Amino acid sequence: MNNLRFNDETTICILACAAAINQDLYRLIDLLNEQTRILKRLLGKLPRPSTNERRVLAVLARDIERRILEAHELIVTVDTFRRWHRHLVAATYTAKRRGRPPLSREIESLIVRMALDNPHWGEDSIRDRLVDLGHDISDRTISNVLRRPGIPPSPQRRQTNDWQRFLTAHWPNLAAIDFATFEVPNGNGRTTRHHALYAMRLATREVRLVGITDHADGDWMLNMARTMSDPEEGFLGGMRYVIMDRDPLFTGQVRACFRSIGCKPKVLPPHSPNLNAYIERFIGTVRREIDRAIIPLSTEHLRHCLFEHITYYNHERNHQALDGHRIPVPLHDRPLNPHCAIVCRSRLGKTLNFYYREAA
Repeated sequence: MNNLRFNDETTICILACAAAINQDLYRLIDLLNEQTRILKRLLGKLPRPSTNERRVLAVLARDIERRILEAHELIVTVDTFRRWHRHLVAATYTAKRRGRPPLSREIESLIVRMALDNPHWGEDSIRDRLVDLGHDISDRTISNVLRRPGIPPSPQRRQTNDWQRFLTAHWPNLAAIDFATFEVPNGNGRTTRHHALYAMRLATREVRLVGITDHADGDWMLNMARTMSDPEEGFLGGMRYVIMDRDPLFTGQVRACFRSIGCKPKVLPPHSPNLNAYIERFIGTVRREIDRAIIPLSTEHLRHCLFEHITYYNHERNHQALDGHRIPVPLHDRPLNPHCAIVCRSRLGKTLNFYYREAA
């Protein structure tokens, strides 16, 4: 300023323009402060800017002195601006990620799937299969992926007794047997418990009502086992395994009868009805469709109801386990005409209904 010559007309002009600009800036700042004050009063609460808006405001307020900021009307306090700057700008970590990139969820799911589907595959075998699929992953990485969900190494996986794997491997040759109990009035104000023995082929869901009795003992069960093991008409012919629980009626003689035709009994552990879930579900279906709708008046009436239900179940009922289809048993000898009338076939007094088109 000491070297400034005020008698210079150019200098005086510049100073005059700067003073005029400063006065305009002061007026603009006063206008913005008053607008901010009015908006805060009208809103009645502090505004909530987004994360990006906070970041922009924090960067703009960073180089302004605190006393200048405090002298103006702001939407938040000066400390809030400083906190936004620490959290959103200064504390942002922009360094590159170190180490190997993480595996995608798709590859991890594929590794877990291979290990569960193939218990005899070790980490090296899984690695070789992944290389064939275009994924170059080390066996150590595969081991880490399997350790997170608790999947044991290959030798331990081979020793586990996977019931679902057993069912899948022997599905076409599996059968199951179980009892359903029914109470029948005996005319004296009391009821008599009847046992109905069912057998099911799991692959096709076909069910056979083997027999009904009000006095189930070992001799009766042995006769039923011989009926199911008949070389010509036995329901268990061609089956390799038959699943059964620990009912006392399934005696050693009954199991020996099954073994005589090459059908090995698979006795379940105690208190594990879920391991024989397919026939257990069928017995639940019998109770929902028959036991709760019809009161059997005698043994013959109960037998008639159950045989009608078996016919309906094996020939006319749709099954969710078969994708909504019926058991593949031919219903008609002649082809059906899609333009024929729709007919309803009822059983047990319209308790069980089956709709079909008349044959051409």
